[in-house]
Amino acid sequence: MRKNVILWVGIFALLILGSEASFAQDCKGKIGFEEGNCAPEVTITTLSGRKVQLSDLRGKVVFLNFWATWCQPCVAEMPTMERAYQQLKGKKFEMLAVSLDDTEEKIRSFFSKDQQLDIHFDLATNPNMTISQAFGSEKVPETFVIDKTGRIRDKILGFRFEWYESLIVHYFQLLMKE
Repeated sequence: MRKNVILWVGIFALLILGSEASFAQDCKGKIGFEEGNCAPEVTITTLSGRKVQLSDLRGKVVFLNFWATWCQPCVAEMPTMERAYQQLKGKKFEMLAVSLDDTEEKIRSFFSKDQQLDIHFDLATNPNMTISQAFGSEKVPETFVIDKTGRIRDKILGFRFEWYESLIVHYFQLLMKE
């Protein structure tokens, strides 16, 4: 319930701020991993071999999720993340799921064994835990919503089964229009 209230407050703040101000293209201010901070600069390597610097995603809303194959809530929320991704892909939106597993083979093996998980968003490795450390992420699942300027708008610890619901998708769409 508390998370839904926070989400509503965030949506209303976006509506008010969006009508009164235009935001800069680059995040200015403190770099960190708390809400309101500019996201740390990291390079993420996806399982397909694509290297993504977070700063290269300026202009897009970034959904950055930390998860692990051994984390049941992480796995349980992935289908809802996929549903949200399917609604938002091709727009100014990027979804990345960074695994805390220690090898790429564990991630690949997990998905080859679980045929029910049909995931199309980017999965990534976390070499030497550098990405999760930069975001202060030690518990999973944990999700960061980063706006088009690179500012962390939301930091959600714990799983959500409603990533695809219209209110949350609309929130992402508002961030994309900002």
